[in-house]
Amino acid sequence: MLLVQADEAIGELAFAVVASSGRTVAGLSGPLERVVAARKVLGLAEQTAVFDSAEVVTSLALEELQVRGRSTSLLQGTSTVMLSGTSAPSR
Repeated sequence: MLLVQADEAIGELAFAVVASSGRTVAGLSGPLERVVAARKVLGLAEQTAVFDSAEVVTSLALEELQVRGRSTSLLQGTSTVMLSGTSAPSR
């Protein structure tokens, strides 16, 4: 499973990580546009996936979060989308 979270050079990073690991890509997870970019550079864009879904994840701006008796300054939010398939990268 490759978790795609980089803001920049997504394709290059995904390819480098998979190539250096020597492992087959069993799935990708992360924000949709980043997963699409990684999937393309790994040669998986046309690969049929067992599970291929863009999930809607709810979010809340941290400044709107209200926690009684606790500081919210250390809380972080994330939004992810998952696509999965199995194939080795090709370039």
